[in-house]
Amino acid sequence: MTLWKTITRLVPFVRPYRLMVWALLALTMVGAVAAQVNAIVLRHTVDTIQHLVEVGQRAQQSIDLLLMITAVLAGKEVVNVAVRYGQSMIGEQLRVQLSGDLLQTAIARILHYNYGYFTEPDNATGKLQVRIDRGAESLTRFVQNIFIDLLPLVANAALALVLMFRANFLVGLVAAIIAPGYFLLSWYQARLLKGLRYSLRRLREARVNGLFNIIESILVIKSFVREDYEREKQEGVRQELVNAQLRMRKTNYTFDALKTFSEQVGVTLIIILTAFLVLNGNMTIGAI
Repeated sequence: MTLWKTITRLVPFVRPYRLMVWALLALTMVGAVAAQVNAIVLRHTVDTIQHLVEVGQRAQQSIDLLLMITAVLAGKEVVNVAVRYGQSMIGEQLRVQLSGDLLQTAIARILHYNYGYFTEPDNATGKLQVRIDRGAESLTRFVQNIFIDLLPLVANAALALVLMFRANFLVGLVAAIIAPGYFLLSWYQARLLKGLRYSLRRLREARVNGLFNIIESILVIKSFVREDYEREKQEGVRQELVNAQLRMRKTNYTFDALKTFSEQVGVTLIIILTAFLVLNGNMTIGAI
């Protein structure tokens, strides 16, 4: 399935829990605003302190500023804790409810399949168990990741870009140019992982189904002295599974390193640009 088709198929399962979804969206927006507080406070603090130093005012005379900074940052941390706690609790509740609904739907479906479906090699008992368990787990994790990881990330990035454009158009433009490169790397990484995940699923199904077959056929295996054959067969599946997992790790590590590099290039360019703008008198030091 495409991403969009997966989402549309999941909508009926999520609809009964729309109050949870709205609560998560509200928390996401609050968290996105709170995430920018440090930058805003730091800009105000640096610019204000620079001005106070220029006019010769000392710390004793600036106690109000220090108290205000302390109160705002402490309040922001309290909000962040509340947001993270709420997202975790509601997200976990949504995950548990969805997992149960998906598993129950799978059971209801499978009970109506004809006998021929279960005699096909690709639908053996062990394979079906892995497919249903991991399928429900993956789908619920997918929904949870959207609301706990993806939406906060997008909201934070969008709000940060708005603030950067407000600070200076050129700075916002550099960030806007760098950001798509980061997301393109993520998109290509996801495309490569799609095939690897499919291979992993098939191998996990083969491994579990092989164990089921050994347990069910243990008398036959003992009677025909096939222990070594079955052990070597399972060892081959295990080795293929290990290789597939290592390929997935290698892909993840490679692209994570590339994304980190692109992120640092963007940060470096912005620091250089803001430093130039400050020296040129177009921005204050706090804006950096």
